[in-house]
Amino acid sequence: MASLGGAPKLIALDVDGTLLATGLGISARVVAAVRAAVTAGAHVVVTTGRTVMTTRPVLRELGLIEGHALCSNGAIHLDVARGEPVAVQSFDPGPAVLALRALFPDMIFAAERVGRTPGRQATGRVSSRSASSCSSTISG
Repeated sequence: MASLGGAPKLIALDVDGTLLATGLGISARVVAAVRAAVTAGAHVVVTTGRTVMTTRPVLRELGLIEGHALCSNGAIHLDVARGEPVAVQSFDPGPAVLALRALFPDMIFAAERVGRTPGRQATGRVSSRSASSCSSTISG
């Protein structure tokens, strides 16, 4: 395929295993290349399986303060400047968790609640809420 020439208008970057090698941070060379692309007018979009919460530090490290990111394997379209989701594709995890719990009773399951919940924050602790209480807790 022939090159169309000129500078790229859009650059989409994966994070884990691409920008970040296992156990390592983002290299200074990658940060410089991303910043140069933005300065040249390219839209740089981080696309990742990570949650919004774990994508934000990557955006900061790359110096991306505006534009868009696709998180949670594309389920969340994030406005970087506002720090808020533009669009969310979600589902009720309750039935899946109940079925999986029947097969794997000792396994721990987690579901991401998108957006901000007044009075609550991510703590890293695991809640033992029942799967049935997951119904209707993830908004789309």
